[in-house]
Amino acid sequence: MTTKLTPAQATIASTAEAEAGTATDKFMTPERVAEAITALSQVSPFTASYTSGELSVATQASHTLTHSLGDRPVLVQARLICKVANAGCSVGDEVVINIAGDSSSTERCNSVRLTTTQILIKIANNALLVTRPDNGAVDAITATSWRMVIRAWA
Repeated sequence: MTTKLTPAQATIASTAEAEAGTATDKFMTPERVAEAITALSQVSPFTASYTSGELSVATQASHTLTHSLGDRPVLVQARLICKVANAGCSVGDEVVINIAGDSSSTERCNSVRLTTTQILIKIANNALLVTRPDNGAVDAITATSWRMVIRAWA
């Protein structure tokens, strides 16, 4: 139940009270509202994160990445980083890819296995594919022109 208060009956909420959002007998100033929004927008659903170094994307490459997340990752992202202009991309471009590959073709199905201590990646027999930014066509990358970085969260 919300209590109706007059200015004489209520005090201004502290920063902690504003962030908790449970007091019904306090007033909120614009400053307290801004503090609460800032504090609450920084809350992450994840407790830990991991970022690998740059990895080879050669066909049939295997990578065993040891993380210290304390649990099995719940989200994993693979980014390709262009090192030499290729497939319509410029040096420094980053492309987020589906590391699991195209499940409709066993030749393109990469393997990603997650444990409580490791991320194990096996690149398939065929080159990784990207969508070219210049014309929208799907193109196989030249592995030596790219590196991959894996990010994971638990």
